[in-house]
Amino acid sequence: MQSILLKIKRVEIKQFDPRKFAAIFRIFYSNNEKEFSFDFSHDFKTRSEVITEKIIKEVKSRAKPEENYQDDILDSLYTIKLIDGEKVEEKLINFFSKLNEKVKFLKIEKNYQRYMAQIADFNSIKLNLESDLNVRSR
Repeated sequence: MQSILLKIKRVEIKQFDPRKFAAIFRIFYSNNEKEFSFDFSHDFKTRSEVITEKIIKEVKSRAKPEENYQDDILDSLYTIKLIDGEKVEEKLINFFSKLNEKVKFLKIEKNYQRYMAQIADFNSIKLNLESDLNVRSR
């Protein structure tokens, strides 16, 4: 039986749309130590728990076992495991909660310069899951 080990490594905002208050995120993950990434759209009206669940499901759905052309039926079975699943889920929920709060403040901002600075800040936010939870600008 094959085991597929998934690890979500990094989440970055690829593009932020201030008119729709939506963003396109790039999710970096590894599948048995092979690096992959995909883009994921997120509307900031969605709760952080829901978007986290969608991201984890999407990563798990992209898990592909290594092709084994043997006659043994057990070799065609595989298990999917997300490394540090609970910690990753907690960090993602916190990350998206903080982003939702930033969007709320952005909606009520009246000063043009601060508004533009916050938009520029959105385009550089990322979460590195390989280290501790840090919402950083580049």
